[in-house]
Amino acid sequence: MPAIGGAGLFGILRTISVSVGSFLLSTEAGVGKSAGVAGVVRTDYAAKQGLVSMFATFCEGFILATLVGYVLYSYGAVNIETVLEFPSRVLENKDSLGALLLFLSILLFGILGLAGWFYTGEQSAFYIFGEKFANFFRILFFGSVLISAYFYQTQGEPVLLFAMRFGYTMALITSIPLLIALILLAKQAKFELKKYISESGARYEIIKDIYLLFLTILPKNLISKLFGYFSTLKLPRFMMIIILKAFAKAYKINLDEAELEIQEYASLNQFFTRALRAEARIIDSAENAIVSPTDSKITSFGNINESTIIQAKGIDYSVKELIGSEKYYKSFTNGKYITFYLSPQDYHRIHSPFYGQILGYYYEPGKLFPVNDLAVLNIRGLFPKNERLITFLQTEYGKIAVIKVGASNVGKIRVTYDNKIVTNNWIRFSKEHEYKDVSIFIDKGSEMGRFEMGSTVILVFENESMEISPNLVLGEKVQYGTVVGQFQKKKWKLPVKP
Repeated sequence: MPAIGGAGLFGILRTISVSVGSFLLSTEAGVGKSAGVAGVVRTDYAAKQGLVSMFATFCEGFILATLVGYVLYSYGAVNIETVLEFPSRVLENKDSLGALLLFLSILLFGILGLAGWFYTGEQSAFYIFGEKFANFFRILFFGSVLISAYFYQTQGEPVLLFAMRFGYTMALITSIPLLIALILLAKQAKFELKKYISESGARYEIIKDIYLLFLTILPKNLISKLFGYFSTLKLPRFMMIIILKAFAKAYKINLDEAELEIQEYASLNQFFTRALRAEARIIDSAENAIVSPTDSKITSFGNINESTIIQAKGIDYSVKELIGSEKYYKSFTNGKYITFYLSPQDYHRIHSPFYGQILGYYYEPGKLFPVNDLAVLNIRGLFPKNERLITFLQTEYGKIAVIKVGASNVGKIRVTYDNKIVTNNWIRFSKEHEYKDVSIFIDKGSEMGRFEMGSTVILVFENESMEISPNLVLGEKVQYGTVVGQFQKKKWKLPVKP
């Protein structure tokens, strides 16, 4: 690494400016970040695309540009001449580990750049002129790559160096008309920004995007395990009572319905998974009535279109992704579904929606994203992404899939019919099990399982087996035992309950 020498502070500032400029130029010309943002962010507000691009540049400028500056300075690339010589300097010492790693990183950068430009160009071609022009772009793109590879194979490193220098030069030249265009569009940009702020709630949008970014990068499973461990701690009685009363007050929990007095619960988990008093709920006894399995809010319900379930407006997912089981998922094509969201306020035991025989279960380890409104409305395919335990229930009217979805801070999902099933372990694998040697029956309204903290239950029904209750209202709360649907006609005869 060269010494700073007599250049002093001026030399350092020059190096920083060259490295930052080189980084920004490389990411824009090589990966096409701004073009990528324009191709990916679908919005009516041009200002939002600009804000997203600015946020990406801000983060990268602090982290990656610093690393680029260190690499350039280490190789003595401190001015235009030495920066242009930098690629050949990298290729000189191919045998050293440092040079090899740097060369591989540049190679990966090139692959990423090709992928970024291909995606952006293909999307732009399709949206402007349709599928035929997109096909022309694909042929042109891959043809250019193959021709470039041929010239590199026959001419060697000079072609690579020429291409890199040519790319930098063209990026600088094309930035001039781009700057002029931005100046001419300043008035329009000001109008778009004002419209975006006044009509869309920009502050909420920015906070939402940052929230979703943190949700993506946080170790959700580890955090949930730690929270689950904390919830099982048995603190001194006087401390536990204070915590439980504060928790109950914060979430407005009805303590009169709990089976025990609040001071009798030894941990937060015991309180959270509390049983209710015997008379707290009435299970509808009508022969064909399907009852709610939980105290919860109805967040969505309706018909399954072929194999598609609606998560939220503009967001859907497939039955196969959700259920996982190769044996059973086809049974629910064109069926119906109801989604129940359990908040921290709710009673967290899960009950059977109908009398039937438990055929088996499917367990799918996954992420533990929260299942609140913000996540459901913005994370595509949220429920199939999360950890799930699906119980398959055979009734006289058809099958029901009772899908228990894990979420952030859900320590475990447990079931009453098999004490070997415990979710969110350190080592987790997909598992499907069928009860062949034992017959397990469960009554309507009987406890099937429980969440150790809040989450979601989804009921999925076979095609033409039931009708959703007309009294079901989106966004309203229901208590377990109340009617959510009616079966139509019997299809099966269950074995006699032992």
